[in-house]
Amino acid sequence: MAEGEEIASVDVVAYSFDVRRITDALAGLGSKVRVLMDQSMCMGRTKNQRQMAQQLAANGCSVRVGRGRGIRAAYAARDREVTVGEGLRGIIHGKSILVRYDQTRVQKGALCVIGSTNWTDSSTSNLEFSAVIRELDETFEREWTEIGRAHV
Repeated sequence: MAEGEEIASVDVVAYSFDVRRITDALAGLGSKVRVLMDQSMCMGRTKNQRQMAQQLAANGCSVRVGRGRGIRAAYAARDREVTVGEGLRGIIHGKSILVRYDQTRVQKGALCVIGSTNWTDSSTSNLEFSAVIRELDETFEREWTEIGRAHV
C-alpha cells in the first residue's frame, strides 16, 4: 500500500498467516481491516498466527476464525457416501486480500490479490502464483464478501 493512498477498508482471507510486516501494516489501519483465518492454523499449526491475530484484534481490526463446511455434507451434495466422522470439517483455504480505496481521493475503486501464496515467511521459499485484479465491479466485491461470511 503506497503512502498517501487513502484506504477505506481491507478484507483478508488467510489460511496461514505470520508475516510481521503485513501484520504491522494491517494493524496500523485498525477498524478498517477485517480478517478471516483458518481455525486449525490459528491453533498452533502456523507458529505465530495466533499472536498475529491477537495483535490485529488489539489494534481494532475485526478478526474472525472459522472452518470449512462439513465434509460428509459436501460428499452427500454430490451423491457420494463417505465414512468420515460427522464432525470432520474442511478448512478456510483462501489466500486473498481485497483493498477498497476512499472514493473521495484520487485513487478510486478497489483491487484484489488472489493466489496460491500463504501469508507466511516460509511461503517465500515456494514457487507461488497470484493475480492482481484492479477493476472490480460491485458483484465481485459482494460475492467475495459473502463467501467469507458463510464460513464463520
